Amino acid sequence: MKNKALEQIGDNRYIINSLTGFIEFISVMSQKKYTWFRGQTDKEWDIEPGLSRIKRSPVRKKDSNLIQYIRYQTTDFNSAIDEAMDKVNNDPHYLEIKHLNLNKLQFLLLAQHYGMRTPVLDWTTNPDIALFFALDFKQIEGSSPIIYATNPKLTNWNSSVNIGGKYQYEIFKADNEGISNFVDKELKDIEGKENKVNSFVWPIALESTLDFSHRITFQSGKFTINGPKKPLEHVMFKDLTITPYKSKETEYYSISAEINSNDKELVLQLKSYLEDFGYTKENVYRLGDKKSRLLDELFLEIQNKHNNYPEER
Repeated sequence: MKNKALEQIGDNRYIINSLTGFIEFISVMSQKKYTWFRGQTDKEWDIEPGLSRIKRSPVRKKDSNLIQYIRYQTTDFNSAIDEAMDKVNNDPHYLEIKHLNLNKLQFLLLAQHYGMRTPVLDWTTNPDIALFFALDFKQIEGSSPIIYATNPKLTNWNSSVNIGGKYQYEIFKADNEGISNFVDKELKDIEGKENKVNSFVWPIALESTLDFSHRITFQSGKFTINGPKKPLEHVMFKDLTITPYKSKETEYYSISAEINSNDKELVLQLKSYLEDFGYTKENVYRLGDKKSRLLDELFLEIQNKHNNYPEER
C-alpha cells in the first residue's frame, strides 16, 4: 500500500512521504499558528543552540533531594561578542559593518548566523529555508532529516521572562535597546558560573524588524535564546509541552515532520524543488555579498580565538 503524502505518527510528529506531503505539513502548521520553522539533518538531535550542547553537571538543590542540571562552564562568548564589536568599531576594514550601528543583541544574532557558538537558535518563517537546511548537509547513514515548527507567541507566554510587571505574549524585538540590555545582562549573569540560573530556563522568541544582514533577510531569520539549563535535563526541548494563552489545554513546544529518507527519489525531488526556486548555497548564504564575506571572516577569526570549550569531568 502506498504511503500517505503526510502521515501523522504521534501527537506532535509527522512523516513527509512526498513533496505534496511537505506542502500539506506547512498548511497544517499554518492553521495551528506554528509558523516558525527549523530544519535539522538528524531527527535524534534536540532543538537547542550550540552553546547548550556543552557538557552539563548535576547539582543538588539546597534543602532538597531534587537534582537540577546546570552547565558547569560556558565559553566566554560574551567576551567574543564584545571583541567582535570592538573590532568592527575600530578596524577600517569593517567600516561597512560599523555603519549599521548595531546593538549588542543584533550583534549576537549576527554571530549566530555566521558560525559562532551562542545561546541563540535559528528559525525561519520560510518553510523552504527549513527544508533547505534539513537537506543541506551530507546525510549520515541511518539519520533522517527533520523539520520542526513552533509557535513563537506561545513560547514567550510560557517563558519566565517578566518585563514591566507582566509576561509577554508577543515576539520580542531585537532592535529595542531595552530588550537588548535585558538580554545582555541576563547572559552575562550566567556565563561561566555554576549554580547560576537566568530568565531563559525556557526559550524566548525574538526577531529584528531591521534589514541589517542580507543573509538573515534572505533566510527570513527568526531566533530563540536559551539559558544555561533545560527545565528538566532528561526531557528534550522537542518533547516539552506548553500551556496556550488563556487556555487549560496543553500544546507541544514544537511539532515535527520527519522526511522519509529511505525514499531516495523523494530526497532528490525535494532538492530539485529547492534548486528550481533558487534555494542554493550561493543564494541562501549570500556568498556573493561583500558584507556576508566580511562577517564570515570576522566571526571565523573570533570563534577560533575563543574556541575553548570545557572537557568532560
